[in-house]
Parts: sequence; C-alpha cells; structure tokens
Amino acid sequence: MTKNLKTSTSYIVTILVLSLFLSSCKGLKEKRISRFFQEWEEASIPINKKEYDKLSELEKSTYDIAKDQFCRKISESSNSDFPLLQYQIINNNIRVSLCEYFTYHNPGFEFLNENKLIFKDSIINVKPECNDSQLKLLFVSNKFKKRAFGSLKYGFGSVNEGENKKNARAILEAHYSNRQYGVPFVLDHISFNRSMDSAYVVTGDTYSSNSFLYLKESDNWVLDRLLSELIE
Repeated sequence: MTKNLKTSTSYIVTILVLSLFLSSCKGLKEKRISRFFQEWEEASIPINKKEYDKLSELEKSTYDIAKDQFCRKISESSNSDFPLLQYQIINNNIRVSLCEYFTYHNPGFEFLNENKLIFKDSIINVKPECNDSQLKLLFVSNKFKKRAFGSLKYGFGSVNEGENKKNARAILEAHYSNRQYGVPFVLDHISFNRSMDSAYVVTGDTYSSNSFLYLKESDNWVLDRLLSELIE
C-alpha cells in the first residue's frame, strides 16, 4: 500500500514538473515571437503624407494601386480561426513597366503586350497603410525574411493547412510542391501607359494568378475590372 502510494505520488510530481516545463517553454516562445513581431512592426512604418507628396507621379501611382490591392486583400484575410492574427506580410517591392500603350488578350496575363517599351521591371518600393483594417502591414526585407520564411514556425499560421491556429500572428502559405512557406499574396507587376491613365496589374496567390485593369479618374486610380483569373 505504502509502495503504491509512493509510486502514485512520484508519478504526480513528474506530471507537475513536466507541465511546468512545457508551460515555461511556451512562455519563452511567446516572449520571443512577440519581440520578433514588435521589431518587424517598428521596421515597417508606412510613409506619411509629407513623404508621399515628394514622390514622383509614377511612384504615387504605384503606391495608390498597391495600397488598394493590399488593403483589399487584408479585408479578405480576417479569419476567426486565428484569434491572435495581427499582421499581413507583404512584399512591397513592386516591378513596374512603362510603355507607350499596352494591349491585352484574355485569358491570362502572359498575353499582355507592352508596345514601344520605355522601361521594364523597374523596382519601386512602397510603404502603404490600411487605416480601416485591424491587421497591420509588415514589409518584407532580407533581415526578417530569413527568420520567418521556410518551414512553418511558431507564431505563423497557414489557412490552407489549418496550422498554428492558436499562436499565429501572421499567415504564410506554401505550394504543395516545395513546402517552403512565404508571402501568401504578391503584387507581381504593374504596367502603365505613357499617358498614365491606365494600368495593367498582375497579382498572385499560392495557387492562382489574377490580372486587373485600373483607370485614372479625377486624379484617383480606380479598379475598373478583373481581366483574367488563372487557378491551378
């Protein structure tokens, strides 16, 4: 009887010690991931109005279209399955081309013709802010990319896989062919015509690509329509 009691007591103590150890490990993970995201957030300060006013017409147009696309995506990304979700990670380096005029043929962005090309694939860095969203934008840089991308880590969730629902602050996704987690939404390319009154925009998700036509109306870039949608 005494022996059984000692064995039972020893078992309970072991369970308590193990529980405390696991709790301590989780607490340490929480502190580290919170510190990491705080550091990333501080490095992702959007530009203010004074900085925006100093941009060239091309940079302003790229910013306006990128902001519209990113903020639209954020409004689609809120997910009640991830209660700690705070951020939307974006690659804010946008490839931009300028041509005399462009033509396009449905379906597919690969049928875009940039006629009399002036320049191609110039990189414009934009730092927008989505004021009406509960999620904050985090801008990709090599410093944070190396620490965040690759295998799915604590603090990052996947909607497609349903992973890390209880601890994810941001969503990353991976294509089934490589299992390397990265930005789930990319604004890949914007092509402007020389008169700067229309723009052909290409975006991509993990398993799809879309192209859109934007028109400039009363000094504002307005999404005119979806041109094509390719789903894998």
